[in-house]
Amino acid sequence: NLQPGDRIHILNRKGGFGTFGTLEEGRVLGWLVGDGTVNVVRAVLSFFGDEKRELAPMFADMVTSIVEKPGQRRAYPVGITNVDERDEARIASDRLRDWAAQYGITEESKHFVPSAVFAGSEVIQRGFLQALFTADGQVNDGGEKGCSVRLSSSHLSLLKDVQRLLLNFGIASRIYENRRLAGYRPMPDGKGGTKEYFHKPQHDLAISKTNLVRFANEVGFLTEAKQTRLADYISRMVRGPYEEPFLATVSAVEPDGVEAVYDLHQPDTHSFIANGLVVHNCGEQWLGPYENCCLGSVNLNEHCGPDGTVDWELLRKSVVTATRFLDDVVEANAYVPAVPQLSEAAHRARRIGLGIMGLADLMYHVGVRYGSKEGQEFGAQVMEFVRYHAMKTSVELAQERGPFPAIEGSIYDMDDMKWSAPKSLLVYEHNWGRPEVQWDAIVAGIKEHGIRNAAQTTVAPTGTIATVAGCEGYGCEPVFALAYIRHVNDNGKDLKLAYASPRFDEALKKL
Repeated sequence: NLQPGDRIHILNRKGGFGTFGTLEEGRVLGWLVGDGTVNVVRAVLSFFGDEKRELAPMFADMVTSIVEKPGQRRAYPVGITNVDERDEARIASDRLRDWAAQYGITEESKHFVPSAVFAGSEVIQRGFLQALFTADGQVNDGGEKGCSVRLSSSHLSLLKDVQRLLLNFGIASRIYENRRLAGYRPMPDGKGGTKEYFHKPQHDLAISKTNLVRFANEVGFLTEAKQTRLADYISRMVRGPYEEPFLATVSAVEPDGVEAVYDLHQPDTHSFIANGLVVHNCGEQWLGPYENCCLGSVNLNEHCGPDGTVDWELLRKSVVTATRFLDDVVEANAYVPAVPQLSEAAHRARRIGLGIMGLADLMYHVGVRYGSKEGQEFGAQVMEFVRYHAMKTSVELAQERGPFPAIEGSIYDMDDMKWSAPKSLLVYEHNWGRPEVQWDAIVAGIKEHGIRNAAQTTVAPTGTIATVAGCEGYGCEPVFALAYIRHVNDNGKDLKLAYASPRFDEALKKL
């Protein structure tokens, strides 16, 4: 459990990228967020001073190529409008406004990193950062006191988005809130003078230490002046910049609502990146260094007996077959040759994780309400039966093939066994025809033969495979809806699959 003050690792190298999006699209989006405006008619990109000569023509060409429709008979290039009294050049286009709206950038909302950029290719992410930092960023060269690349904004959420995007390039940064408080300050009035304007609080995102070198190499600025200023500082460093530790400190742990989460398993490092943070695999089963677990699930929906009963004998056979199958998978797995510890750890413990799917379906069939006291007992009886026969089969495999090599010193150590048979938390009051289980026989079997697998059962979520198998209930969970639409990302398109409960349809027909 995270506590304030804990230190956690953040991404220290390039992360993952999508396949969609171009460098030009990223740059136009970045400039629109930085120095652009959107009104009811058009979107406008603004360039000032040297930017007019250096960047405006290039951006006009990029905007034209983006908004032109393939195969149109006549070209309509987007032009540049000079506003001399403001030393400004503008690129304005109603077609650009329509294009930007596809990314969620509108008159009401533009200070964020679009989700398509987060999910996009490396070049669209690079282009977005290049344009945004060129438009609103600066190089603060403090000489011997150090240097930083800074991005200033009154929109804190935008800086947090940019911080995440930078981490995908292995660039760590720090946000300083309220560097300038809200209030009135003199600003150019566009007429050659100044005027007092109200400003929101200003926040800074700062890039320093070795991140400066990585920023210069991976992102950089689009204008020669800013890029040269950064390169000059880096070239003057004698000892090199301070190393970035790539650690973040937890300041607070606060409730942030409820949303969908995902169970992931990374077999090599047992970790993955989530919003720039290094997080560990989901914990369906404890794993030691380099260990993995071969997972499989019995579809309880296929074990419905006649007249609302459970086909216990078929379930027993399924569990026996699945346990033997998963033990064979330990041998058949194609472990990564470059990491021999993976194969060694897998064979030492021979972990398998036999689980279930479709518990809710079987409850429908039997006529037991999920979540009720009766339903809790039914779930307990089913899982005890599955666990019993998985362990019984693993003991039989140990007799045939030998116990797992790491059994000595484990809870299953035949000379000093610490494992004890499970006891139900509930008193069984209902009879669903389940055969008796003899846990004493399991204890005796382990003491005599050992057990083939250090772990035998694991209840995994089975979201996708349960859907493919036709189950309404995923894993051990209840049915979340009797009818729903499943959204599938089909190469960027939202493919909608309608689903309605066949068991509910059967129940309606009986009314």
